[in-house]
Amino acid sequence: MLGGDAAGIFEQAGVKLTGVDDERISAASLQQVWRLAVLATDDGFGIQFARSIQPLALHGLGFSWMASQTLRQSLERLVRFFRLLTTAGDIELHEEQGQLRLWFRLPVAAGIAAPASIDGALAMFVHLCRISRGDSVDPVRVNLQRPRPGRDDLFAEFFGCDPEYDAPENCLWFDLNLLDQPLPMANAELARANDQIVMEYLARLQTGSLQQQIRHQVIESLPSGLPDLDEIAQQLKMSSRTLQRRLKEEGLTYKQLLEETRAQLAQQYLSNSQRSIGEVSYLLGFTEPSNFIRAFRRWTGETPAQYRQSPVRP
Repeated sequence: MLGGDAAGIFEQAGVKLTGVDDERISAASLQQVWRLAVLATDDGFGIQFARSIQPLALHGLGFSWMASQTLRQSLERLVRFFRLLTTAGDIELHEEQGQLRLWFRLPVAAGIAAPASIDGALAMFVHLCRISRGDSVDPVRVNLQRPRPGRDDLFAEFFGCDPEYDAPENCLWFDLNLLDQPLPMANAELARANDQIVMEYLARLQTGSLQQQIRHQVIESLPSGLPDLDEIAQQLKMSSRTLQRRLKEEGLTYKQLLEETRAQLAQQYLSNSQRSIGEVSYLLGFTEPSNFIRAFRRWTGETPAQYRQSPVRP
């Protein structure tokens, strides 16, 4: 819609747009899509993305959101079923002095995720609130960890307030009185039916994507040191032997998954020039930057410095 080569962007990021309906996209690949989309358009892409979203894009969660009794219930469903959308973060809700704070928590340090991906997520939540009520819903405050964008006018227009940039957290703040008003399309039976659809989908996801579960645990553990198979097995509530057996059935090893995850994260982290090589080394679980440099050369054939100096990276 904005004039970018959508198919080319997904192809460059290594994402196939055809396949099984329930196929998931890795967080690292999707972050590349976001960055390439911004390069093809501008830094207001996340807001433009949110404006185009319809409830159907959120699977059964979109329908149960629309059928909720209040916007508070919609946001509570978002928290409960957030893993339907992504396993690369979490949503928390906190009541504070007549307001409800929606906190989008990420398992990586500030500045690692593509800013547009966070812009798009928070703006999407606001957009869905507006669809649910059929009129304007503006947050009281908006906090974004990202620097002030060039299209800051677009952000202020969309949110109905000037967001606080370079904030410590990514948050939306709503008036509780607004969130507790009945919604015009409330339907408890329809909401429950779609809740069940989402729960069944998540059950399939939980049992069918061992690789994704391992990658998620590895990403969370790396800043504290290199996790071994025993630690990951414990986090997944299974024995090491069971984990090894299940990986073998899929033709994989834990070492292979660990290397692939670190390699993808390394390229993602290095695309942010504000991160020093030392910081990236730490985030990937290396004890010394020199060890990281050797590993990165093995993964890509380049040093981290050469990678950063190359033409446009996703």
